[in-house]
Amino acid sequence: MVERIVSLLKIGLDEVCFMGIWALGGIGKTTLAQVVYEAIRSKFDAACFLADVREVSEKEGLVFLQKLLLYYALECLPLIDQLYELESLQLCCSKIRKLWNGTPFLGKLRIIDLSGSEDLSETPDFSGTPNLEKMLLNNCHSGFGFMNLLGS
Repeated sequence: MVERIVSLLKIGLDEVCFMGIWALGGIGKTTLAQVVYEAIRSKFDAACFLADVREVSEKEGLVFLQKLLLYYALECLPLIDQLYELESLQLCCSKIRKLWNGTPFLGKLRIIDLSGSEDLSETPDFSGTPNLEKMLLNNCHSGFGFMNLLGS
């Protein structure tokens, strides 16, 4: 059954596929999803399995789920439009390895908190963040290198 589900996902093609699993409670939907996830996760640069999304979002909120996803999946921030509007970037205890690639202009960014992000191994060029005032790196890996930190 797992092989059939994986084939329906069309992994490797230039398509985005979604699959829903509907059944009575307690029948094994989450278990099946976890087995499929384990079978395909190595085919992606980043992967994350979030269980009980509806229940967790109702109890903790969508921001909590977003933080979980960022914590488990990202190695490097994607340069999306919303990133350019950030004034504060909070990625405490994340699994991020590098903030971003290249030198994006993040003129509004003032604070970056990466405290506890033990996988952080390098920092990007900060020359595109002219208003950066504070960068918190408590309990981060001590051996990563700084490039143009705070415009220096």
